[in-house]
Amino acid sequence: MELYIKLFEVLSPVFFIVGIGYILGKKKSDIDTTFITNYSANFGAPALFIFAITSSGVTYSVFVEFNKLQYYW
Repeated sequence: MELYIKLFEVLSPVFFIVGIGYILGKKKSDIDTTFITNYSANFGAPALFIFAITSSGVTYSVFVEFNKLQYYW
């Protein structure tokens, strides 16, 4: 049951946003999408990367070790 709750927590915002986009697309077909594109590229993607790195439990020592490995290649 816990798996279904977690799945709902993750997927419900996605379907909510998709639903809003679908309704707005049907209602107004002349929506300027440059703001949405710029917002997701300049804010959404970096926020997603930072959240993924901080919540994964990766420590600074892992980054240092990875940096050392790059010099060998």
